Amino acid sequence: MNRKTLLFIGILVLVLSLVMAACTTATEEPTEAVMETEEPMETEEPMETEEPMEEEPTIVDIAVGDGRFTYLVMFLVEVI
Repeated sequence: MNRKTLLFIGILVLVLSLVMAACTTATEEPTEAVMETEEPMETEEPMETEEPMEEEPTIVDIAVGDGRFTYLVMFLVEVI
């Protein structure tokens, strides 16, 4: 055998062994990690807000405000 043939066979064996190793499944079952429990952190009392938060507009409100989505608004009003 010449040198090129031996090199080709060696590379072929290496590639096939890597493919077979990558395609096999692990026989060992994974172990469960043990987590250490932490002490609960003290929570602060929620701050009272002076002004109530405004609600975000719904998609219907946005479509009505735009004015270009008349069919969408009619459909949404009928469905809702």
